[in-house]
Amino acid sequence: MRNIIYIVNGANLSRLDLREPIYGGVDIEKIEFTIKERYNFNINFYKSIDSDFKKKFDEYKTLEIKFLSTNHEGEILDKIYSNIDEIFAILINPGGFTHYSYSLLDLYYTLKNNKILVIEVHLTNPLSRGRENLLTSRGCDFLLVGGGIDSYIFGFDFIFKKYYFNY
Repeated sequence: MRNIIYIVNGANLSRLDLREPIYGGVDIEKIEFTIKERYNFNINFYKSIDSDFKKKFDEYKTLEIKFLSTNHEGEILDKIYSNIDEIFAILINPGGFTHYSYSLLDLYYTLKNNKILVIEVHLTNPLSRGRENLLTSRGCDFLLVGGGIDSYIFGFDFIFKKYYFNY
């Protein structure tokens, strides 16, 4: 059973501390910490309100969360393709790659063809800053923009529910 979620951060996201205030003081470490905390919260929450969840949780393999942050497009492709048989979903903020990366767009289509969920997130809304070409978003299953770190949380919750509840 596929049980890996990749949380991928692309171009220019490794140094959010140097970026404009619009990014809200978020950094990669805070994003990773928040996702791990949310995973534990979801497990405890659903165990407390859904008697069937404990059984589902015991039957399924535990979701494994892996993080990748890189300014190199090829590194994303290599890592995802080398683990494709184990991946349930990717939650990706392609950063600057979103505007021109046909390689990532092709990756999204390949993942979807292999029934792997693709969620694209952006901390800010690129459209509100005059960046009208969100090329990679054409291939994702779900796009979240402008929510800050909550974009990651909403995307992660969506994946969690798909995995355990098949929503």
